[in-house]
Amino acid sequence: MQTSIMSIRLPSTTFTVRVCIRSIRQFSSSAPHSSKNRIYTPIRHPAALHETILLSTSSRTPLITYWSAGYCPPCKVISPILHQIISSDSPPCPADPANKVGFVEVEFDAPENMGSSLGMDFIISSLPTLVVFDRGEVVERETGVKNMSNEQWLREWIERQARRHGEGTGGGGTGQGLFGGLFGKL
Repeated sequence: MQTSIMSIRLPSTTFTVRVCIRSIRQFSSSAPHSSKNRIYTPIRHPAALHETILLSTSSRTPLITYWSAGYCPPCKVISPILHQIISSDSPPCPADPANKVGFVEVEFDAPENMGSSLGMDFIISSLPTLVVFDRGEVVERETGVKNMSNEQWLREWIERQARRHGEGTGGGGTGQGLFGGLFGKL
């Protein structure tokens, strides 16, 4: 908790006010930089995921969510590769350095997440899973451990997501909108 003291002077009197500012931060992020991706604090509560999606939507930046759990061996192998690629100093899309992505790891086995409907809401049927949100909608997902374990494939996949640059499908035109491509193109 942070306390600030201010003096207020009116024509007839002066008084001092003590203001307590309570800040509850559900997440933090890396400092914004024109050529760097934004990395959010891991998600341990459903509300934090929804806030992060809103932040990426307002900044017109695609958000890559990495769904993992502590009991998942492939997750432990893929996570460092992903973090290394996302946090590297080079822009995700060298052809256009303005293109960048947001990244957050969703800790699926966190107590608050396990007791919620997050897995059902976003159709998470296996771990690890990568889900991309653009303008608040699910636009792509990847569940293939073989692909995710391949650093070159992963780097190209992230570059492709960065090129979206907030140009979502506006209603799931790719057939992967609200229902994650469950019904294909209509």
